Amino acid sequence: MGCRELQVKSYNQPVTSSLNIFICLFLLCSCERTIDIHQLLKTNSTIKKQIQGTNLILNKKVVVDAKTINLLIQLLNSNDFSVRMNAAQALRHIGTKASLAVPSLISKLSDKNKYVRLASISALGEIRFSPDTVVPALIAQLKNESKEDIWIVIESLGNFGADAKIALPHLIPYLKSTNKNIQRSAKIAIPKITSKSASIMLDIERKKQYLNLLTASKEGEFEVVEFLLNKNVHINPNIPKDNNDLTPLMYAASRDFPKIVEILLKNKANPNLCTKNGLTALMMGSGDGNITIVRLLLNHKANINAKSQNNDTALINACYSGNIEVVKVLLKNGADVNIQRNNSQTALDLTIKKGYTEIIKLLKKAGAKTAKELKNLN
Repeated sequence: MGCRELQVKSYNQPVTSSLNIFICLFLLCSCERTIDIHQLLKTNSTIKKQIQGTNLILNKKVVVDAKTINLLIQLLNSNDFSVRMNAAQALRHIGTKASLAVPSLISKLSDKNKYVRLASISALGEIRFSPDTVVPALIAQLKNESKEDIWIVIESLGNFGADAKIALPHLIPYLKSTNKNIQRSAKIAIPKITSKSASIMLDIERKKQYLNLLTASKEGEFEVVEFLLNKNVHINPNIPKDNNDLTPLMYAASRDFPKIVEILLKNKANPNLCTKNGLTALMMGSGDGNITIVRLLLNHKANINAKSQNNDTALINACYSGNIEVVKVLLKNGADVNIQRNNSQTALDLTIKKGYTEIIKLLKKAGAKTAKELKNLN
């Protein structure tokens, strides 16, 4: 018996009647055609069917599998912009499972149709795959004059989080954009990438840029430092100092940030500036023990024998901290081994007190004396 031929034969028996009606409805439903999403999305289907298929995905009416994703990728090359746009939107909706679509979506960033571009940009931000390839591609889109393109790109970059750190210098200027959508997107995206940098860069007016450079150097935010120094705003990395009487170079040297030390020195940071107490970046770096920082400072003509108010030197600080590799570099570069602190102690006195046997040997080999020995020589 066909499903449409089923008859309810008994109306006088309620139980039997209800059962027959249920069977009839079940068979009728079973005869309806199952939605074939693959058939709808085929490239030889009509545009109407293709859009119907993408809408089913957007409305969560079908289960998405690998074949579905591959068909959507093919539709990105459709001659009809509405199909291309809907395919990109569907891939965005699928999200991280649509990683295979990334190369094709990147190619759509140059699509002549605005809506296809926007859908592709948004899709890449939701899929969040292959940041090494996608992030630079999105950064390149910031050159587009379309304001709508820009704020969608910024949103998508924010979705990559820390993986989009290289985008930070490009995003910071948008914090001051006159376009509200762009400015809002930047304020949301930057904290996702690195919260420290967002707090530093909320205001990049020229009068406040030096404070930001100090903070960025202090917190080790290389990308921010690089951006500020390369922004052509004529920042002097040497003046003024902050409330602690420290320069960006001093912060970077004392906190073990060699990349920041290097870029500051390349931008004419003075390694011989000192605090009110006479401390220099080299003294701080020597005490901290970063051999790379010490070499960088010496290569940029840092005064190896500069003295603080207490008559401390870079060598004395390195000996006090037991940084043997730094001691070796300082000795090799001609550090005076017999400068005495205000309490008459020499580097050798401090090292003996600390019990650093290997450093004691190095100092003695370089001609170091104790305070008592120096007194006897006089």
